[in-house]
Amino acid sequence: MLPIAADYPFIDVFWSMIIFFFWVIWIWIVITVLIDIFRRHDIGGFAKALWVIFVVILPWLGVLIYLIVEHNGMRERSIKDAQAQQSAFDDRVREAAGGGTADEIAKAKALLDAGTITQDESGAIWTGSYAGGLDRLVPGVAGFVHFRHDSTNPQSLASDNVLGLLPQRGVGLWVGSDTGVDLIEAGGNLRHVDFAGMPGSGRINAIALLDAGDGGVLAGTRRGLMRIDRAMTVAVVAADGLTDKLVYGVAAGASGELWVATRHGLNRFGRRGDIAKYLENPAVTGAFPGDTVFDAMRDREGNLWFATFEGGAARLPVRVVAPISVNLGRSSLSERAEGPLPSIISSL
Repeated sequence: MLPIAADYPFIDVFWSMIIFFFWVIWIWIVITVLIDIFRRHDIGGFAKALWVIFVVILPWLGVLIYLIVEHNGMRERSIKDAQAQQSAFDDRVREAAGGGTADEIAKAKALLDAGTITQDESGAIWTGSYAGGLDRLVPGVAGFVHFRHDSTNPQSLASDNVLGLLPQRGVGLWVGSDTGVDLIEAGGNLRHVDFAGMPGSGRINAIALLDAGDGGVLAGTRRGLMRIDRAMTVAVVAADGLTDKLVYGVAAGASGELWVATRHGLNRFGRRGDIAKYLENPAVTGAFPGDTVFDAMRDREGNLWFATFEGGAARLPVRVVAPISVNLGRSSLSERAEGPLPSIISSL
């Protein structure tokens, strides 16, 4: 028998392994507690410092007391962090892979909307396109006037990827793009909206533009619904409270409310800031027919229409306040057409 085996029997080896195992667990618990202390937003720096001192100077007592007092909070914060990480991962995957079928249709809708011809109050015709910038045709003048992005010219478009156009009487033409919103005033001056102070990261993707009625506009973006006033100041109208921050369309209701179409659901934004959310529920007859809402519009009679990915179109009559029982999806609309309408409607 080797001398080292005689001096260090198996029971001692086993006991050393147990001690080492519990030592690793103890270090892991202390690190977990310290991480939770630093990531908390409900306490200030002074309280965090006191907890750290308590845990470092009296580790056994400090850790045990913290686990007893904050066990619910630690669980809730861990769940929120995991959800945030999963959401960020899903967004990166969607961006890298180009999204699913719904995202592909959304991109196609943006291209279609951007290519729609728009006429301003002077009679000039404007058309925007993805990667093609903006073009204007003035009555009586041969040929188009081209507007393109030029990094050396501050009076040029912010981007050649035009996603939305809105002529506004007495103001000019609002141009939404993947990087922001521009205003081409009636006199020809071009102004850029500064989104630098807005929460979120990544591109703006201003797809939907709606006249706010006071010289400003509402912009549906990738970061939520924004409001831009005549001074070109931008403010968030709704973002975290929506079913999804990626806004595809926005329409004004008869009572002054806003209907916001998003990647995951329809939202009714009340005049007092309250938000009602509508999602697909196949178990309820007449419920809103889809989760992905590509567009929203109000017709001349005041009725609201919504284009969905899953269930065709839904109509909300002007006298009704919620679209839960007025779904005119694929089957109902088909009765008024020569043939069946598709269930996927990307634009109105």
